[in-house]
Amino acid sequence: MKNSKTHNNKPSVKIVHIIIGLNVGGAELMLKRLALSQLNDGIYDITVISLTSLGKVGQQLNDKGIQVKYLGMKSFFHLATGFIRLFKILSQKRPCIVQTWMYHADLIGGVAAKLAGCSKIIWGIRNTDTFYGRGLSRSTAVLLKACAVLSSIIPHTIVCVAREGKKAHIVKGYKRKKMMVIGNGFDTKKFKSKKNIRHKIRDELGIKNNHIVVGSIGRYNEYKDHKNFIQSAGKVALKDENALFLLVGQGVSLENKFLSKWIEDTGFSDRFILLGERSDIPSILNAVDIFCLHSISEGFPNVLGEAMSVGLPSVVTDVGDAGLLMGDAGLLVPPRDSKALSRSVNKLIQQPEKRLLLGTTARKRIKKNFSISIIKNQYDELYKRVLST
Repeated sequence: MKNSKTHNNKPSVKIVHIIIGLNVGGAELMLKRLALSQLNDGIYDITVISLTSLGKVGQQLNDKGIQVKYLGMKSFFHLATGFIRLFKILSQKRPCIVQTWMYHADLIGGVAAKLAGCSKIIWGIRNTDTFYGRGLSRSTAVLLKACAVLSSIIPHTIVCVAREGKKAHIVKGYKRKKMMVIGNGFDTKKFKSKKNIRHKIRDELGIKNNHIVVGSIGRYNEYKDHKNFIQSAGKVALKDENALFLLVGQGVSLENKFLSKWIEDTGFSDRFILLGERSDIPSILNAVDIFCLHSISEGFPNVLGEAMSVGLPSVVTDVGDAGLLMGDAGLLVPPRDSKALSRSVNKLIQQPEKRLLLGTTARKRIKKNFSISIIKNQYDELYKRVLST
């Protein structure tokens, strides 16, 4: 790799990652995993810049020794001052590569890097839905159009997390020749089955040995379609008295009046456990028997890969690259179809041997194709190519 030698034991490939924020989310967690693996490699000098706030992920990166800067661009009125600060940081650091994550960072970070004299810019696309009202807000749809126009000028390479995302953005006008796909990578040492943790969490939550726990993990928003999951859970509960439903994520609590009403409408309120946002997701997944991804919009879902790493069989809506990630390690259903979702969950509840087989297949699939070491190697090869051209 060009510039990859170290001098006086100092890494010499300077990489600046730019992202809109560093609170917990799929892109943020993938950036964290990649940056930490790069730090451990010893080749890279890494800086992470959040356009807004430090966030939980930013603090975690700081604690691990990665330099994190945040610019406070929380509204339109902070845009000019934040942009100037970003330009100055990039001008001073003179990074070998600037890697941006998602539309806001692609546009703002890409323009700032270009003006600062950085030509090796890698954009990052994380979603598959490209239409206003179907995964995008109005403002983000405008950003997408701007990025499409500038995609032939600013980035050297555009990395899409999903094949479906690449196809969708080419249709929107992104420069096809610059686009490639690198999926998410997962830490199979952190996410794995542990019987002692399973018993501990289930005991804490009052879950008995005969209960079959169907798990849902993800923040509350319309694209996660919690309503569909809850309605399907009600149908499952009708057929199996041992089924419980564990929901975790930001905004996923009984204080959420929409969730509370949907759960009440099932007639099985006592079967639902809502924990809100948790930081111990590997442990929570150990308490689950069947994982459910019920979104209407995804790119390359982190939480599905984490569940598979733990060895869970999954029922997954056919959105983004979810089916590609899962492969033959679970059951695929149409989005927004609570009947199909409940039928597949019931099928797995009734077949414990199949659950075990699918769970074993799931972990093997992640280790073989989507471990963080494999994905890091793909980024290493990308950096070599970018730096050599």
